[in-house]
Amino acid sequence: MRYGIVRDAPRLAPAAAQRRLLEASGCDIVLEEHEPSNESQHRLFKLLRALKAPDEVIVASLDVFQKPTGELAQLMRDFLNLGVELRIVGDLGQPEALSRLDVTALLGLLAEHEARRPSRAQPTAAAPRPQRRGLTRHQIDYARKLYKDGTSLRQIGLLFRVSPNEVMDLIRS
Repeated sequence: MRYGIVRDAPRLAPAAAQRRLLEASGCDIVLEEHEPSNESQHRLFKLLRALKAPDEVIVASLDVFQKPTGELAQLMRDFLNLGVELRIVGDLGQPEALSRLDVTALLGLLAEHEARRPSRAQPTAAAPRPQRRGLTRHQIDYARKLYKDGTSLRQIGLLFRVSPNEVMDLIRS
């Protein structure tokens, strides 16, 4: 049985284009998700791990799985161990079977997948931290009074939005 997976996601080709590629590759069943959720993702992977040889999974890109590279590598390993063939259909519609790829090609696929992940994008300039505002003399006096009356440093810090250590420094000054 040939299973195709279509996902609607920003980094993927439009769902209609994915579906055309999969249908041209001879998929018996095309699983399509327009609004992937954690629950639907869990159901999909439960189904995929239940496949047996000679089943095939056909996708337009590894990005369809929407998994981190490590989890994707585990899924590929599971497919190879179960005898399930993963085929990746390129833009030309020529599926490339994972089970016949050499290790170098497999590592290349995983590296390309990792490079496309948004969390792996080049670091940008960090957002400026909000400036801590100093406490006024009146606030410091009030913090000292609260501390003297038994209020914890943490509670005082929450009131003035400063850390307990800063409260202690202000009370001692």
